[in-house]
Amino acid sequence: MQSKILFFVFILFAFFISSECVAQKKNKDKRFEIGAIVKVGNFEYKVNSYNFEKSIGNDFYSKTADGVYLIINLTIKNVSKESRTLDGSMFYLYDSRGTKFEYSTEGATALELVTDKTMFLKDFHPNIPTEGQIVFEVPSADDHYLLQVTGGFWSGKQANIQIK
Repeated sequence: MQSKILFFVFILFAFFISSECVAQKKNKDKRFEIGAIVKVGNFEYKVNSYNFEKSIGNDFYSKTADGVYLIINLTIKNVSKESRTLDGSMFYLYDSRGTKFEYSTEGATALELVTDKTMFLKDFHPNIPTEGQIVFEVPSADDHYLLQVTGGFWSGKQANIQIK
């Protein structure tokens, strides 16, 4: 009898793990459009808009990109039950050739001084949508880009949002 219970528990555990992996793979392979609400781990993401700029800043501090800055405006909501901190490492950008771009701290610093709306090291309290911007430096405004978002530190979950 005890071995049947252990077997049943093992089967339930295996089913749960496999269904979680299938759901995660579907989210990872799917490309969401701008305006879609994308739930990944502890967060919901919605890309509102994007624009390209050669320079970011004001009279006090500015940065000029070697390429161009891609500034993505998005709304993020923490759907967990505790505050979470967002970090630039939770976002990656890929071009049409699969080249990976990391969050631009230089561009974000210049933008923070102008708008105070960047997402770098921002605390997100539960169930409060927050709008802000993330910055990447890319070679050209003419390419197509894919934003990869994650569910938070150690979540292992991710999704892709088509930017252009």
